[in-house]
Amino acid sequence: MSSAVSEGFGRKKKRLGDMLVEAGVISNEQLLMALEYQKQQPKKIRLGVALVEKNFTTEEAIIDVLKDQLNIESVSLAGVKIPQEITRLVTDATLLKKYVMIPYAWDDKNSSGIKVAMEDPMDIMAIDDLSIVTGMDIVPVLAANSEIMRTIDKYYGGQETKAMAERFTQERGEKEEDVKAQEEARADVENSPI
Repeated sequence: MSSAVSEGFGRKKKRLGDMLVEAGVISNEQLLMALEYQKQQPKKIRLGVALVEKNFTTEEAIIDVLKDQLNIESVSLAGVKIPQEITRLVTDATLLKKYVMIPYAWDDKNSSGIKVAMEDPMDIMAIDDLSIVTGMDIVPVLAANSEIMRTIDKYYGGQETKAMAERFTQERGEKEEDVKAQEEARADVENSPI
């Protein structure tokens, strides 16, 4: 985004860095340093992550500013138990990790809606993609990156481990078949009449 203000959701949307400077959470110098740090990373990271990694602020301080500025609900996922019916809506954690989000509760105002903890609740592509996958209306709720990733690992980490174990078992089985085939070929050579 090239300008400090852009039109989105029918209202002006400020950049995160500008909101944090205005709120006094970080200085303009810290913002510039975090932006430079962000550019230097081999893997793309969000500004909020860069600010936390540089110890300029905390995830909680960023969330406080964002929820006030965006007038959006926030959630702490610590201790939240996600119903199995909700975890079954998304069978692969790849999408959840890509957008740093996780469905965690039914929306009590809309029977076809689910509340989704998101690092960026303004990410329309993430909301649309998850809505397509789940067939549900998405209610974005702001949450800390670290809590979302921990929760994804807690509820979906077993799936990745199981997939890795299945690949290992398959590879091991293929190796055993190769060894058997080699032994049979050797036995055929040793038992040949010549």
